Amino acid sequence: MSTNGRKGKPVEQRNVRTEVRTFEQFRAEADRAEPYPLDLGGEVIEIPPPDTTEQVFTLSENGHKPREALKALCGEYYERVYSRLKGEHISVFNGLVADMAAHFGMGSAPSGPGGN
Repeated sequence: MSTNGRKGKPVEQRNVRTEVRTFEQFRAEADRAEPYPLDLGGEVIEIPPPDTTEQVFTLSENGHKPREALKALCGEYYERVYSRLKGEHISVFNGLVADMAAHFGMGSAPSGPGGN
């Protein structure tokens, strides 16, 4: 410990990383969730995990906007999923999104009106 050139309470030294890290290293170490398989009534699609920074930011910023959150979760499959979902009870939406969030290892899922 040192006083960091100041009088008073000692300051703990931090371990300073001197190795330069690359994005390639972080990519190689990244955990990747498996796609979410969803049966749309005879056709199974595989929705890729929302694992880009942009998708995660969109989910975080739009968690209170169910349609935008569903778009971020489903990506290119949004229209196909929404066409099956739009006439269903809101609990179906909430169940699907909660299941997708659990599958992808997300902390919590956005919910629609009346959701938990």
